[in-house]
Amino acid sequence: MLCANHPSEYLYDTNLHLSDALKNNGKYPAPISVMCQDLVAAGWQAHMSEHPGDDPHKTLGCLQERWGWDAKQGKVKADKIDDVLAIMKQQNQEFSWGKDTFIPTAEQSSATIFTLSRSSETDTYASYAFDAKGKSSFSAVMMNENARFNTTQRLMQVGGYVLEWSPPTAQEQEIHYRLFNFDRNSANPLAEKTVGYGCWKKDKFFGDYRPNFGASFEQIELIAFPGYVLSIIPAVGRRTYQLWNFDPQAENDCLSAGEFQQGGFRDISAGSELHVLGNYVLERSGADYKVWSFDPQSSPPLALPTVQSGSWSNIDEDDSMMTLGEWVLTWKPNNIQAGCRIWQFDAHQADPLGGEPLNTSALPVDFDQHSSLFSVIPAAPQDASAQSTPGTLAFMQDKIEHVVYYMLESRSFDNVLGWLYERGKKDGLNWVGGNKDGFRGLDAEMHNKMPDGKEAFIRKYQAGKLSNDFVLGGPAQDPWHDNSDGLMQMFHGYKGYEAREKPKMGGFAWNQNSEEVLSSFTPEQLSVFNGLAKHFAVSDEWFSSLPGGTDVNRGFSVSGSAYNRLGTWEGSQAYANWPDSAHRQSIWNALWSHGQQDWKIYYNILWQKAVFTHQLYLKGQIPEVDAAWAKAVLESKYNELPTSKWIAPFDQFLKDINEDNLPSFSYIEPAWMGVVCTSYHPGSSADGIDSLVPAEQALNQLYEALSSNKDIWDKTLLVVTFDKNGGLFDHVAPPYAPKPWPNDEVDGFEFDIMGPRVPAVFASPWIKPNTVLRADDDQVFDATSFGATLLDWYGIDRSGWGLGDRMSQAPTFETVFTQTSARTSAPKMTVPYDKDHQKKG
Repeated sequence: MLCANHPSEYLYDTNLHLSDALKNNGKYPAPISVMCQDLVAAGWQAHMSEHPGDDPHKTLGCLQERWGWDAKQGKVKADKIDDVLAIMKQQNQEFSWGKDTFIPTAEQSSATIFTLSRSSETDTYASYAFDAKGKSSFSAVMMNENARFNTTQRLMQVGGYVLEWSPPTAQEQEIHYRLFNFDRNSANPLAEKTVGYGCWKKDKFFGDYRPNFGASFEQIELIAFPGYVLSIIPAVGRRTYQLWNFDPQAENDCLSAGEFQQGGFRDISAGSELHVLGNYVLERSGADYKVWSFDPQSSPPLALPTVQSGSWSNIDEDDSMMTLGEWVLTWKPNNIQAGCRIWQFDAHQADPLGGEPLNTSALPVDFDQHSSLFSVIPAAPQDASAQSTPGTLAFMQDKIEHVVYYMLESRSFDNVLGWLYERGKKDGLNWVGGNKDGFRGLDAEMHNKMPDGKEAFIRKYQAGKLSNDFVLGGPAQDPWHDNSDGLMQMFHGYKGYEAREKPKMGGFAWNQNSEEVLSSFTPEQLSVFNGLAKHFAVSDEWFSSLPGGTDVNRGFSVSGSAYNRLGTWEGSQAYANWPDSAHRQSIWNALWSHGQQDWKIYYNILWQKAVFTHQLYLKGQIPEVDAAWAKAVLESKYNELPTSKWIAPFDQFLKDINEDNLPSFSYIEPAWMGVVCTSYHPGSSADGIDSLVPAEQALNQLYEALSSNKDIWDKTLLVVTFDKNGGLFDHVAPPYAPKPWPNDEVDGFEFDIMGPRVPAVFASPWIKPNTVLRADDDQVFDATSFGATLLDWYGIDRSGWGLGDRMSQAPTFETVFTQTSARTSAPKMTVPYDKDHQKKG
């Protein structure tokens, strides 16, 4: 029982030499502390099992005294250190084959994919680090000689976990499952600590009203996708499916149907194999194949039309096949000596496997015709050698512990930041990602034509000055900005988009019949936003995700798509009922399914009695989060904003900073409306034009709260962007972009072009002043770049995101960190003033 309590942590701790056993091991406690607590716990369990009538508290105290555990100090007493070290040495030798340390191989430490070789003839198994491009693709992991795993058990990876399940039999009509983490450093990875377990009975999948589907319970298939599990009852005449949401933290059952409905596939053959590759499924029957898009909000989730189909000339019914991330492996069981072929999957190639294998390799040692392979993609390894190199992901992971994301709305880049630097300026700026044409700002000669042919020129609002005599704001009327308007503004209509021409950006004034959409603000006027951009970093190549409104663009930022919609659904019954239907998952669900719970959504006001972001993009995906919020709502007092563990008012954000409880990821909503609207949204009321000063004040408050706490600020990144341009002029043509899901299309629009630029600034003591950020390789940023960078920072492999092609292919911005050491002081911003918020003195 000695290692029953912290097996993976204990084996991790044995990576350290015994001479370091008293030192903290990174985020883990000192190895000797883990060992001592294991001894106490194992002894307590053994004693209480033999003497159940004894006092458990007294027994615990005796064992703590025996092994020298000081619970108050949280460490081993000095007079017991040698005793515990002696047992650690004994355990190290047992688990590490005579060594005082267990040191993983270089391949094991750096691998992104592992394969487990199993046999139908024996319970022994072996683990290998997999390198698709290596001369030998399988590098053996040193295994515990007693490592065993029941050959009848099935395995699949869901999110960041391995799910083991027992196939039902005629005698036992239920499935027992166990959920555990895969430890790349373990010598027996299938025996790691259980984090969840349970039992599924037949009626979970078959229901209680139809006893015969034409297939037995023993034939059921369970197929894992990022964040989901698909069950299939494979009858000859009907393949009945049910999609299940995966929740590793669920108390009773890790699979829940939620809003997903049962149905039948129309065009998937009963005898075919289904191989999952991220958001795609490769259906294979001998030499014939089809590529399906997996879309959880579609019914069925593998829906027609297929992405493509065909036949291979170099793969046939004699080949076995399995997938590893983006790779496909084939081999012939009747000719093991020939090894395997490794193919790179690309759903959009004429042949999804590329026509020829990328590599060939010998199969693992002792692999035979009875063997099979199972792949696992654990958390990405951190590159310790790059942690001191600015601009790398490893540097960001080492220096940044808190990411704060504040998304505002309805302003274009030119409207807010067009005068930040002189147009074309190159010198004196810290360029990241290239500067071939200098800063992409405004000049006074830019113009659009009005419907009557009159030219409307770019102008500075109120000559670019501040005054107590006028309100800092505008336009007074919210410009048109739905998808049709966006195409009018970019192309003067649909035909330019239909022909996939480059947008000319000449239709803003024409579409709005107003010169006001060409108005812009100066750094003096929006001094907080421009100040952050100048003192830290700005991207002049950050675009809205599509020409369109709020809900769809925010959808891209937190889920990778617009849910195949063009309009908004932020009001009345459409808003209230939205969580009651199936949708694609959010970044929060992706984090949750990989065991990441340290995040929080902070809001300023309730939108129709709900938190806007939770209601539209998260509710219905994580039962524990929904239950905590529902409880907070019920318990909140009159005129008090509810607070839960994962959703809280902005005041709680300020408290969390002061109390050093800031989560790893903070998502902040502005105050959408009201007397003190802080979203920067244009508009007016009966009292006149809406002022932008409250928005600047709120942004400054957020920045000051972070930067005034040096302990927090030194390990924080603040990202501030806008969701859309809101119909306001921007002169840079948006590029075409990957479709989020292959079958997305509404009214001729295929979600394959970005919308106009929006402001994006990045603030951190690890960012140099006057930084201008661009992506490499002719790519540009949009809202999906935030999600991609966040998930990379968390170490989650892209094959496990399940957030669509746009996000999985998005460029990331860890390159913005170019400071070799944290800046020692944080600059102060100047807050603007106007008629409604007058300057005093």
